[in-house]
Amino acid sequence: MLAVGTTPAHGAALPDDPEVSQPWVTEIAAPEAWEVTTGDPSVVVAVVDTGVDLTHPELAPNAWHNGGEQPNGADDDGDGLVDDVAGWSFGHDSADTADPSGHGTHVAGLVAARGGNGIASAGVCWQCTILPVDVYREDGRGTLADLAEGMEFAARHARVVNLSLESPVTSDEVGEAVAAHPDRLFVVSAGNGGRDVETAPSYPCSVDAPNLICVAADDAGSPAEEANWGARSVDLAAPGVALVSTAPGGRTSAMTGSSFSAPLVAGTAALLWSWRPDASVAAVRDAILAGADRLPRWAGRTATGARLNAFGALRALAAARGEQPPVAPVEPAAAAVEPVSASASSSSPVVAAAPAPFAFPAPRARLRHGVLTVRLRCGSSSRACAGTARVLGAARRYAIAAGSSRAARFRLRRTYAARRVQRVRVAVEAGSRRRVFSVRVVAR
Repeated sequence: MLAVGTTPAHGAALPDDPEVSQPWVTEIAAPEAWEVTTGDPSVVVAVVDTGVDLTHPELAPNAWHNGGEQPNGADDDGDGLVDDVAGWSFGHDSADTADPSGHGTHVAGLVAARGGNGIASAGVCWQCTILPVDVYREDGRGTLADLAEGMEFAARHARVVNLSLESPVTSDEVGEAVAAHPDRLFVVSAGNGGRDVETAPSYPCSVDAPNLICVAADDAGSPAEEANWGARSVDLAAPGVALVSTAPGGRTSAMTGSSFSAPLVAGTAALLWSWRPDASVAAVRDAILAGADRLPRWAGRTATGARLNAFGALRALAAARGEQPPVAPVEPAAAAVEPVSASASSSSPVVAAAPAPFAFPAPRARLRHGVLTVRLRCGSSSRACAGTARVLGAARRYAIAAGSSRAARFRLRRTYAARRVQRVRVAVEAGSRRRVFSVRVVAR
């Protein structure tokens, strides 16, 4: 952990989870934020969605339980729950929060998959608690009445309520559920219709409330394909393309859309409350918006024209409280060593250069007309990345500015192109070091 106003003696480190080198992790400055806090179990985030597979090893340690009940088939503490269930369903006849679609499980993993355990990836808030609230009926559809009831329940038990869903129509009950809980933060997705929600509203995004944040999907600094936008109703963007997260059955998968942008913001809000539990909803919301990165291609498309920055939100919250903001981790200091030999012409020591930072491939590549396009993201927020990327015998040199990304194109041999390869191994070299990543291929 990083105490306020101190500087760590090492650079921001990624946990040992194999899928954590995704572009979104560095795009929202998650490693820097994790140097400050990785979350607190007392902060509960409700995932109002299609249910969550809480048997997943990444989610089971962070599952919410209703500790006020006894296993007697009764509601002992009057909170509307029977026994020690781990979630609740609206529109079902039971409290079964199984997730056959995988949507809610994917969202939950982005919020709070357990980090640093060597499994899959990590959510934004590694140790925060997940409360699943299933508002979809068995046919995969939901009603506004079920949604409003689920929101009410979620707000009674969680500090942050994530709503990765949308509807072109609303009801009084949905807006009233938000207004009735001013001490809860509702984080909602803007939707994926490729439209301006100011002229074609999307709910709950278009609900005007001071305790709601609406999030659009970003793709490497630009609006994602088919992402909704709105200069007043949509507050900011967050990464939303090919995000790898938890899937039912202990698996992982990659999904795209603002449904998966919203949980990155919900997880950031949970991080802020883990760090400063006494912060108000207004303070946390303002910090998330103030700490975001202003990007030219989002200007006029959201209220902030910005993309989420978790570390920036922590700094903004500290500044608003009159505290000294946390300092970004620094690269390791160059190590001084003895002269190369006794006959060296100078007595000055030889200085070892810090290792070159890696570039990380996006989890999805595109194959068209025999050319494979892989987007590489510089894994450092302070130093440029340079090296070589290799795919199926083809190699390309790369040089990428700190925190930026660029496309690398590889012309494949005809035999590979004809197979419509489903996955490839991308080897990235930086200096004398080498790392290999598995990337899914989409043929177009």
